[in-house]
Amino acid sequence: MATYKAPGVYVKEVSLFPPSVAEVATAVPAFIGYTQMAKKVVDNDLRLVPTRIKSMVEYKQFFGETDNLSFTVNLVENSTTHNITIMPIDPPSLRYLMHYCMQIYFSNGGGPCYIISVGSMSDPHSLGNDDTGLQAGLKKLEKEDEPTLIVIPEATSLGNRAHFFSLMGAALGQCNKLMDRFAIIDIYNEDIAAFRNDIISNLDEVKYGAAYRPWLRTSLNFAYDEDSVTIGTHVNEEGAAIEPGLAETTLGNDAIKIEKMSCITRLRKSC
Repeated sequence: MATYKAPGVYVKEVSLFPPSVAEVATAVPAFIGYTQMAKKVVDNDLRLVPTRIKSMVEYKQFFGETDNLSFTVNLVENSTTHNITIMPIDPPSLRYLMHYCMQIYFSNGGGPCYIISVGSMSDPHSLGNDDTGLQAGLKKLEKEDEPTLIVIPEATSLGNRAHFFSLMGAALGQCNKLMDRFAIIDIYNEDIAAFRNDIISNLDEVKYGAAYRPWLRTSLNFAYDEDSVTIGTHVNEEGAAIEPGLAETTLGNDAIKIEKMSCITRLRKSC
């Protein structure tokens, strides 16, 4: 409130109208990809339905978690204490990234966002040479006003590079058409030269996107089931095989006590 210290006439402007520009969020990402499920009431009722969520709890409630991976590890045992160290031979490559990306997003302070599930990870379809589902999800996003960022984490899992660039071209085209959103793009196979040659050259469209590299390495745990993780070799710290060992069994073997495994995963910067 103004303080009037001298007599006289004062003019005070009072606004009778609300602000002419409404405040809106400037970074509301829409994540398009495959999920474990898409269910609010009945199975698949959220498939290809842009759904606004605000937390990882809501993501798990409507879209589940992620499928367990199968891979092989080696065991290295201390001859004195008999403590066992698990050594992943070759961490499995991840094709379905939505759940891991959402973990990173919300762990780093992410707020409201949209999820568009284009299908289940367990469906008989293949991401390898099929961008139909991701294209359909992108088309559904066009009707939503609030999202300002387009993120398709699994685009780089497409085995057909032509489909990848077609999908990214469609995302940039939508941004150019609506002029209210921006595409976050990963570099296919981290090949910068090929990316520059194959991405669309229309300057009106490419200005609505940004490409990032390198892919991130994170400390997220793989989702796995102990019975599906095979033990390759079981040796002591000097490299000698232990007899009788646990080779060719699984981590579900009752004879072994395993601490929680932590593997390095490769995720895209868009996550």
